[in-house]
Amino acid sequence: SPLLLFSLLALPLAYAAFVFNRPATAEREISIVAVQPNVSPLADYSPENLPDIFGRQLALTDRAVRPGAPDLILWNEAAVPYILSDDAAANRYLAKQLKKWDAPVLTGLIEIRDYADGALRPPLLVAQDRRQEFFNAAALFEPSTVADGKLPVALSELYLKRRLMPFLEHVPLSDRFPALADLVIPVGTRPRLSYGERTKTFDFRAKDGSLVRVGTMICYENLYPELAVDAVRDGAQVLTAITNEGFFAGSQGQYQLAAFARFRAIETRRALVRAAATGITRAVDRFGRVTAEVPVWSEQILRAGVALSDERTFYARFGDWLPKLCLAAVGLLIFAAAGKSLVTTGARIFSPKRSAD
Repeated sequence: SPLLLFSLLALPLAYAAFVFNRPATAEREISIVAVQPNVSPLADYSPENLPDIFGRQLALTDRAVRPGAPDLILWNEAAVPYILSDDAAANRYLAKQLKKWDAPVLTGLIEIRDYADGALRPPLLVAQDRRQEFFNAAALFEPSTVADGKLPVALSELYLKRRLMPFLEHVPLSDRFPALADLVIPVGTRPRLSYGERTKTFDFRAKDGSLVRVGTMICYENLYPELAVDAVRDGAQVLTAITNEGFFAGSQGQYQLAAFARFRAIETRRALVRAAATGITRAVDRFGRVTAEVPVWSEQILRAGVALSDERTFYARFGDWLPKLCLAAVGLLIFAAAGKSLVTTGARIFSPKRSAD
């Protein structure tokens, strides 16, 4: 009906007007630098090329901190091309750089779980005769955590990607049916990754000494609203997304994925900073407005001041009750319509025929 259609349009607009026009509250801000090194996921990651690939990331970060260290440095997905728990030289060098920058770094990396006892290995590793499983992960390193010239790296302290790219990072159901794992497409990534199972937020000290909690999503995880909500429920005051979307080349895929970051900000009322290896690197405020962005497919540094928030939105508190309610209502309507149809059909079948006069 026209009234129902009007309500569907008017109520969201009225709420938006209320939100945007209410008095602004004082907000704490932190400074974040996002580094976009313009390294394609299809680059040659052979061992002899890794110093050059990682060197671009380090050189850009050096430039970024020269005007003054930010509260947080944000790197993209798998920005560290070394297994830090296994490569002592790379670990020590990054620890040295971290002390020099005097700022925490939130970065993507690949990490491993090593099964010394073959009996404890998951079925997929047994079928593939592998002793190690790999994770697409995120870590936050602070200068104060450097001990004996090294960074502590433990899976329990990392965020492990919970939504893996189907057939690029993990084949669905391959954990139960290992033969399916052969269908993986090893395009520019380490194949056969394992899932993370829990949310993980990170605490770091801002320049003013205050404690800040940040949540992160990896790559296309920002399509899933529940992951952002989980981070907010775990206390995240600001959100980040780290990604590498060079696979999409010049298509619209990277723009579509970047657009979802705006939804995650709106749903949670959290500012969100996105660091992409090739773009789109941008900052979004808690209303979903893009406040800063750098060109894609170029070496860039994005500097952004972002507001922190402890607000809990209705969605963050109660989750997907509205779509579930709508689904239940549709189910009831279908059931009622089917019941009415059955009653009408039965009445026609069993009612006595009129005799012609």
